[in-house]
Amino acid sequence: MGLDQHYINNFSREIWQKNTFDKIKKQLFSAKNNRFVRYDNYARSHLVLIYGKSQVGKTTLILNLIGIKDEYLQKVYQTLRAGVCRGNSSTPTAIVYSQSQENKYGYAVSSINEMEDKDINYCDEKEISDKMKNARSELEKGKQRANDVVYIYIPKDYFTPDAADHNISIIDVPGVESRNRIEAIYAQNLLTKYLPVASVCIIACRSNEIQSLESLVLPGNLYWKNMGYKFLIVITNSYSDGSIKNYFYSGSVVKTKI
Repeated sequence: MGLDQHYINNFSREIWQKNTFDKIKKQLFSAKNNRFVRYDNYARSHLVLIYGKSQVGKTTLILNLIGIKDEYLQKVYQTLRAGVCRGNSSTPTAIVYSQSQENKYGYAVSSINEMEDKDINYCDEKEISDKMKNARSELEKGKQRANDVVYIYIPKDYFTPDAADHNISIIDVPGVESRNRIEAIYAQNLLTKYLPVASVCIIACRSNEIQSLESLVLPGNLYWKNMGYKFLIVITNSYSDGSIKNYFYSGSVVKTKI
């Protein structure tokens, strides 16, 4: 393949990726009018929950959806992983990612219904990574409180200009079916708590696991396949016969239906 063709293919994939994320965002925003539950003071914003196994690409998906610029995506991702080795979940607790009002990271701990009254601690990359490490340590010691949500504010310069056009908050939880028993139980408890109050739930999975969704049972035994206004399925990675496809890259997403 010539160099020119290489750039053409990369450009085409970037356009396809952008169009795909735009479609997902459009569906998220249109779902606002379908909200059937309001949760205390949380009526002013639009809560989206991400459901999926560890290492399925949930955090990467979230960073794309909230509008992180392409050139900062990997940098932010590595900062938030806080040194967690590949193969292990990088999400230590319930986390809401938002745009910072400063060109610094921000960190706060509060309940989901106290979004307007948080004491935000602004910090640099190392400090935010240290805080993420501490949150994981608390989880592994069984010290996480069920009502606590960690709010991560990402430097405003890392966002695209139109990122603030929509009031959308995405809550990430530790991956389900974790090898860590404490983490798995904690993740299940978080899903039981926040799934009923989310406007939209994105179910993230790999293409070679999509058939397993036929038997997926969510907390509360919701018959989610008949609730298309609330549940979206997003394929984060694409595999074929166990091999990575030629044009595989972790940001690719496609919406599909069962």
